[in-house]
Amino acid sequence: MQTLVSTRILSGTSLEPRFLRQLRDRGFVALELYATPDTFDLRLTARARSFRRQLEAAGMRVPWVYLGEAYLPRLGSMLRFEELTATLVALHAEALVLPRAAWDAAGLPTALDSLRTYVQRAGARLILDAHAPEDRPVVEAPDLGFCWDVAPCVHGPEIGEEALARLPRWRLQGVRVAHLRDGHHRDPPGEEEASLLEDLWPRLAPRTLVYDVKAPGGLAALGHALDEIRAFHLGERRPSGRRGGGIFWASMAPG
Repeated sequence: MQTLVSTRILSGTSLEPRFLRQLRDRGFVALELYATPDTFDLRLTARARSFRRQLEAAGMRVPWVYLGEAYLPRLGSMLRFEELTATLVALHAEALVLPRAAWDAAGLPTALDSLRTYVQRAGARLILDAHAPEDRPVVEAPDLGFCWDVAPCVHGPEIGEEALARLPRWRLQGVRVAHLRDGHHRDPPGEEEASLLEDLWPRLAPRTLVYDVKAPGGLAALGHALDEIRAFHLGERRPSGRRGGGIFWASMAPG
């Protein structure tokens, strides 16, 4: 299983080396690139290639690219599918992830099949974010993957066995985790998220865990957020009496 940290945690910085070093120094060397029009222009293949080389020089990589919601109205027009394909190739990306809002965006559900084909040409897989086990997109395709964002589920209705039984496990590519504060602030996960994942992990067995957290900004805030993520990763945020490692946590080695 691979562990990724979303670059959303950098709070809109320009992906400067000093920020990336903070992640690397804590053992998180694989990233999910959180791309918005303001933070990363996906039309610029040369920029993507330069960023990949910068990461490689630091012993890092970017297996997943997350298309921020602000890109959705531009997809297929201001950001053409062939441009996106070229950028995925330049990054050596394994997956392109679309947010849950893409399922309902005007005109996009009917374009998903075409987009999926372009992503495949880049040697990658198209993955859709889901907010609940029973989420189903308009388009169904055997090679369309899912990433379950468990953050909205912690304070939502209890996840029943029937809902889990409907979850297409063989298409579950990853789980996205954060502590959702006030409905939208994505803080580092804590005890509640640890309990949920520990209960669900043996039944789900996803291939990727994404820490999708947003830090307030600046090196000090980033360092604090990464320390909290690392503590969670090491099992230190498990409920009292179950602190430390275990079968579930042992599978979550950084990188």
